[in-house]
Amino acid sequence: MASIGWRALFSLLAAATATCAIVIIVISPEGTIASPSRISRGIGGLKTIYADQRFWRLAPLSTLCISTAWALQGLWAAPWFADVEHLGRPEIVRHLFVMASALCAGALLLGVATDQLRRCGVRTQAVFVVVGALFIAAQLALVLRLPLSSYLVWAVVASVGAATVLSYAILADYFPDEIAGQANAALNIFHIGGAFVLQYAIGLIISAWGSKGGHYPSIAYQTALAVILCFQLAALVWFVSSELPAYRSISIPSEAKPSA
Repeated sequence: MASIGWRALFSLLAAATATCAIVIIVISPEGTIASPSRISRGIGGLKTIYADQRFWRLAPLSTLCISTAWALQGLWAAPWFADVEHLGRPEIVRHLFVMASALCAGALLLGVATDQLRRCGVRTQAVFVVVGALFIAAQLALVLRLPLSSYLVWAVVASVGAATVLSYAILADYFPDEIAGQANAALNIFHIGGAFVLQYAIGLIISAWGSKGGHYPSIAYQTALAVILCFQLAALVWFVSSELPAYRSISIPSEAKPSA
């Protein structure tokens, strides 16, 4: 950025993204012409996804956790550091760097850990519940201003932004391979849309206190985060309560059943 500026950097990223899209179109074995039958199958797949109760068990928790992580890291973390933590610019930049690193590490660690736990018989849904509970605990620590390392707490918040690897793995269990990609895209609509809505909602709540010299009081940020926490807790309870019957319905393998 120091040498070419952020506009040129984003132009390069845009060009790289367009190049990837062109490569996918060229090497894709299915071609690029969508026939009416393929379009109808795509619409039918979306209907199947959105009509499935399992999708709606996962979507609220996945959206509220991942979208909140994106909204905070993408917009509101820096103002929090300045107005609540009263940090200077160098400290804010260091915090944001740690958060970016935690997001990258979270994608790798969550994927590897989930794969290993699945081999041990631990369902991805259980891992996602633990991650969601840890995310809620980290935000609660921020709201209550607990004496914890801000680097650690915000690293946890940022890493949950990579929990899409868990959501997509769960959807792969719910739907056949033919529509697994559509299911991921259907959920990602909620993730991206939710991040936008939450960024805007946080701003509305914070602005209710009014600013002094462009800064807002700590209570404004704490209240905004507390409101989102209430929805996250409700989504967590909804997901856990709706998944419990699925756990109970898992039958004992025939070789493990006692003989008559």
